[in-house]
Amino acid sequence: MTCMRLLPLFGLAMLALPACGADTAARAAAVAAIFERHCLDAPPTFTSIDARATSEKFDVFEDRRIPISADKAMHQKEWLIASGDGAHVMLTANDTVNGDIHVTGCGVYAPDVDADSLETALSGLPRMGAAREHVSRPDGTVVTWWWAALGMHAPSDDSKVMMSRNVPRNPGVNVNLIYRMHSAL
Repeated sequence: MTCMRLLPLFGLAMLALPACGADTAARAAAVAAIFERHCLDAPPTFTSIDARATSEKFDVFEDRRIPISADKAMHQKEWLIASGDGAHVMLTANDTVNGDIHVTGCGVYAPDVDADSLETALSGLPRMGAAREHVSRPDGTVVTWWWAALGMHAPSDDSKVMMSRNVPRNPGVNVNLIYRMHSAL
């Protein structure tokens, strides 16, 4: 019998997770590999992330536009990636234009992964290397930052990866690439 538990996911749905002990390093490595494959292999675009997720037949969890102002919006889409052990990873993409800056986000969320193991796995990725900064917030949230190489591009301030853990009411770990493109300099 498989040990399972249900966790609320941002108050929208329930996500089934294994409640029994699993190999934390292997789970972290699997989550890091998903992030690397979908977010780091080339400078991301919303269209390229969506096309890959669609071709791999991931289940769409959410697809929405969030108004920012009268003429601007953020497009956000999330997919659930099932694994053989019943645990899921959520792949996210977002696209935002604000003036001359265009930001594409690509990330993963895993409510069952051990944060220290995931940080180790992410730091072992050739496109990331060691974390550059850790920020602890008064609410207990810890944010870890890397500058990532995307495809053949060198790491820069325009290609940052942020990992959030210990976020109140949000079990698990979020990892997000924030990729900025400047349309006018």
